[in-house]
Amino acid sequence: MIYYFYKVDMPIKNHLAWRGKPLAHIIQPMTYDRLFNSTSVKAGMYIFSDLERLTPAETELAAKAWSTIRNSGQEVLLLNDPIRGMRRYELLRTLYEQGINPFNVYKLTEVRMPERYPVFIRFENDHKGSRSPLLHDKDELLAAIYELEAQGMNRESMMIIEYINTADETGTYRKYSHFYVDGEVIARHLFQGEKWMLKVPGKLDETALAEERNFVESNPYREEIGRIFRIARIDYGRIDFTVSNNRILVWEINTNPHITHRKDAGGILREPVQTFFVNAFHKRLLQLNIDSNVKIRLQS
Repeated sequence: MIYYFYKVDMPIKNHLAWRGKPLAHIIQPMTYDRLFNSTSVKAGMYIFSDLERLTPAETELAAKAWSTIRNSGQEVLLLNDPIRGMRRYELLRTLYEQGINPFNVYKLTEVRMPERYPVFIRFENDHKGSRSPLLHDKDELLAAIYELEAQGMNRESMMIIEYINTADETGTYRKYSHFYVDGEVIARHLFQGEKWMLKVPGKLDETALAEERNFVESNPYREEIGRIFRIARIDYGRIDFTVSNNRILVWEINTNPHITHRKDAGGILREPVQTFFVNAFHKRLLQLNIDSNVKIRLQS
């Protein structure tokens, strides 16, 4: 059985209600609250998702459960150590310091101003993307911070990220994504569009569709992406990145990513990509699944 611990249920439940139905009998979604209040769990495979959404107290409880399961002596597989898995800020800072990302990131509460502009603001623990337009100088940045504060937004969670223009000569931006499941890199999608922040594909012409299909089927960046996940100490999630001047630039790793949904953008036009990904994703989960009725007692 695969136990999927979450804070937000939409990503895993949407998948199991749609393309994930064939695996619904071996995947058990479970809230962290339920885990924390359980006296035992069955041995199996465990995915600790939503690391970035856990509070400090929840992180400690999740780590306690992780340690108990790991040291149970039973056949188990645990993905995403709640303590060691990097969150967004640590990941981006680490990739910058190691020369993988060419842009820097700042926590608002560090009292460090950006070394260059433009920048944008986003939060460390959500998946809503940029919370500001591009900000071109210190005055614009301070005004944007003040506006977010006035909306009651938490200063502790605000990050300032240096913007890099990654558009090609036609003004097209690209966002690539890979899933990572216990060491295996699976290409997910390639979105193209005219906006610098892409949540859905902005182009669905024949050229864009062919490029996405080639990316998913050839999986050309698997080695580099695998290395980045190992740096991040994350075993399950989806990485979003782009490629500019033959260089990978990483935006984030989401540990509770959208998998599939019946309303996925592109519909029938992107069916070959969806099918190829789902087959590879499900194959990997089936390889890792552990079938056991042995109970592991959790510490109270």
